[in-house]
Amino acid sequence: MARRPHVAAPRVPRTWGAASRTALRRFAPAAFAPAVLTLAVAGCGEPTAVPATNAAATAPAVNESTAGAPEASAVPVVPASSARPVPGDATGAGRSPDRSAPDRGDAADAELAATLAGLPANLRGRFADLPERWAARQGDPLAAAAAAVTLQEAARLLMDFDEERAYDAFRLSGEAATLAAAAGALPDAAAGQIFYNAACALARDDEVAAAFASLDRAAEAGFSGWEHAETDPDLAALHSTPGFAARLAGWKAASPASAGGSMPEPLLSSADLSGGSGPDGLFPLEFAYMDVSGRPHRLSDYRGQVVVVDFWGTWCPPCRTEIPSFVRLQQQYGPDGLQILGLNYNDDVGDIRQFALQNDMNYPTGPGPDEARAAVPNFRGYPTTVFVGRDGRVRKTLVGAHPYESLEGVVLELLAERVEPADLAQWPTVPDEPRLTDLKKAQRLADGLDRDLLAELDANWELQFEEEAAGVAVARALGGLAGQAEQAGGTAALALPPHAGEIAAQIAAAFPDSAAADDGATFAPVFLAAAAALAQRRDTREALTFLERAATTGWTDWAAVEKNPAFRTLSDEEEFQQRLARWTGADPDAGLSGGGLTGGGPGDAGQGDADGMAAEPTSNLPPAEQAAADLAAAEPFTLSFIARDLDDNRQRPRDYEGQVLLVNLWGFGNEAGEGMIPDLVALQTEHKDAGLRTLGLAYDPPAVADVEAFVAERGVNYPVGIGNQRAKDAVEGYRDLPTTVFVGRDGTARLVVTGPRSRDYLEAVATTLLAEPAPAEQ
Repeated sequence: MARRPHVAAPRVPRTWGAASRTALRRFAPAAFAPAVLTLAVAGCGEPTAVPATNAAATAPAVNESTAGAPEASAVPVVPASSARPVPGDATGAGRSPDRSAPDRGDAADAELAATLAGLPANLRGRFADLPERWAARQGDPLAAAAAAVTLQEAARLLMDFDEERAYDAFRLSGEAATLAAAAGALPDAAAGQIFYNAACALARDDEVAAAFASLDRAAEAGFSGWEHAETDPDLAALHSTPGFAARLAGWKAASPASAGGSMPEPLLSSADLSGGSGPDGLFPLEFAYMDVSGRPHRLSDYRGQVVVVDFWGTWCPPCRTEIPSFVRLQQQYGPDGLQILGLNYNDDVGDIRQFALQNDMNYPTGPGPDEARAAVPNFRGYPTTVFVGRDGRVRKTLVGAHPYESLEGVVLELLAERVEPADLAQWPTVPDEPRLTDLKKAQRLADGLDRDLLAELDANWELQFEEEAAGVAVARALGGLAGQAEQAGGTAALALPPHAGEIAAQIAAAFPDSAAADDGATFAPVFLAAAAALAQRRDTREALTFLERAATTGWTDWAAVEKNPAFRTLSDEEEFQQRLARWTGADPDAGLSGGGLTGGGPGDAGQGDADGMAAEPTSNLPPAEQAAADLAAAEPFTLSFIARDLDDNRQRPRDYEGQVLLVNLWGFGNEAGEGMIPDLVALQTEHKDAGLRTLGLAYDPPAVADVEAFVAERGVNYPVGIGNQRAKDAVEGYRDLPTTVFVGRDGTARLVVTGPRSRDYLEAVATTLLAEPAPAEQ
């Protein structure tokens, strides 16, 4: 499409910094939906839902029969106060026309069509109703509000494909919001965010007068992110304008958030924690992330400890004020079983690392996964603090900055609670019905083992969660097959028992009375086999969970466990020794009182090497055997996404069918991810002729130019692009960066690996897949 003329030199989309992009996205509301009109701000710049009825209640009545062609008096008039002149330029002379005006006619319609054309076809369908809402915006304030919010979502997606069109969408959203807000059809908090984003788009085009007018509208609507505005590169054209500092001071003073966050709550008592008494507490929460030193963390790994999860950002003043309290809590109560986890949003890894060093943060913090934030119902803003009890249940959520005494009150209550052994067994949720894929996987891994046991498994599979006898039969068959796999050795010995153990755990959860009265006859052997395989793979936490399940279902021969060579890797774990003492009756309360479980947690300072690299998962198996075991245990899936590499070429996994594709998602500046690059370069060099192809996706670089310099400096010999969220979403079971996905010649993803791995391991997986025939040869 014909682009708008720029007064200044045009900006090149590929040099747009991720820090600015993510900061801008912080203010983008979610897409319009019938039940939720838009988002309002609480705390530091994070949205909460506002029911559509709020807008409907304040909007003027519109005659449905004439909604498309209203009388002139029905067209909202923009208040004079929303179009103030720029200081020092009362007339706006020499500036471009005010593009924040509510109606630019056909030009705006054409711009909307061109903007949506910037999205891939598979995403364009999300906005099928947008042209209709846009066309009705003049006569229907609710349609204008819907168009404004929907355009925010379109802009967020466009950032990954066409930055200039993304800013077009932000500006068009501002035009629709002007109409909706004037008619009272758009909640103030949502309008504030939209007008701020529109101002960014206008300022980038040096339309200073229009940008100031849009910021005035944002201020009138109660926008609170003025600290970001002070340094936002999109507003650079305004920063040097006479009077900007005074104008900014006025906006800050009028902001509802000028007080600096939510009011602190009083010291909490145990009664305040009673709301988290359900099976998942207040809500289910599980996530995995990697801290700034490259160490992986998973919430469930801290079962048995009290966990405080801090959702924060360095850009958020209330968040920064709470950090010393968390440092003090970790120092004082860490030995008693407290672990704080910091999930940062909208900051680069380098900025988080620098802030953590400057503020002596003594607990793991790093970029937070989106699924963790999404799991918090009605997430209202930063900081948000979630308290998780020793049993893994969410017990309390606080929004805003709170004094140390309030935080300490919750922590002390949770530390004083006793954890029942059954809670440590972490029984899974019972599925609505058995999964056929689980059966096929078990049959594949048990190929060549006892046919009678396989027949018993197949005969009872469909009724395992409905009829107790069928469930026990499935567990018994799985136990027999797992035992045979242990004796046979090889891939099946490591892959089948954990899979069988998970199925048996679901059955035990479905029939808890039967499992508890089993006396170690049926369920416990499956759990022990699973624990042994996981211990050999150095998955200590999962191994302990299965041993706890064995204890809960009546296993008593712990002397045999101690003598079993498979558990040798656990012998030095203090937590294993504590639990073993309880299981054998030597010290029934060890590790379960207020002192909590100690040692072995992922947050321990001893993990990782001296350079802060994530400790690579170790195994007793040679890399080739470990790779074979992992490939056998993994479930294939289709990997589908679109990305652009640094040469602006489209990259899609499906385009590599017939070859083996290694997709490496890594965080720019993350030592764990960057440490793998030389090995990937070497593998690409050595196995290119055999059909190996590698694709790198870098996440959160300061600027594209930094990635280009890194690629040139390291001699990267494969395409690298800027990673987008869709690539992460396409990876089944994605946990954190770095993640490596191996795609076979048939185009299906065969293995997902989280964290750094040795070159020998990577090569073993790649050569195994390269040895498979291409689809045409099968």
